[in-house]
Amino acid sequence: MDPLYPVIFVDAIVVKVRDGQVRNTPFYVVMGVTTNGEREILGIWAGDGGR
Repeated sequence: MDPLYPVIFVDAIVVKVRDGQVRNTPFYVVMGVTTNGEREILGIWAGDGGR
């Protein structure tokens, strides 16, 4: 990965997850844009929904 990302995007999508019961779970995505304009996914994390 490129060590320099002049632009960083952070976003989330809420997905229904079934683990014994159905609940809404946010998944956070961090994407960096390199100096060449290429996009790279830096990470994806599942949240707890603020509970």
